Amino acid sequence: MVDDDVNVRGLLRDFLQRRGYVVQVAANASEALAIVRNEAPDVTLLDLNMPGEQSGDSILRTLSAMTAVIVITGASDVDVARRVQIDGAVDFVAKPFSLDRLMEAVQRAMTARRDG
Repeated sequence: MVDDDVNVRGLLRDFLQRRGYVVQVAANASEALAIVRNEAPDVTLLDLNMPGEQSGDSILRTLSAMTAVIVITGASDVDVARRVQIDGAVDFVAKPFSLDRLMEAVQRAMTARRDG
């Protein structure tokens, strides 16, 4: 889970852990890359809009070569959804989102990862 908002990271970490997932959290792109390289997670939830040297946009292609990436962002237009899928995301979840919608995306990504 990669998001610069500590509250979002905590909420999603707790939600996913209660459902049996092992969750690593990162506050920025550099932390995310280190975790993905070291831990090889099946799925990464990635916020596109993060401050710092690298945004989620800048690392999406790199991460998607190593893990299934679900993009989470406040930008909800169709063009953004298309662009992130072209850049390798397996799914797109617009903020604000329901936890049920997010869980569906995670389950689909996990299934696709196991089957692929």
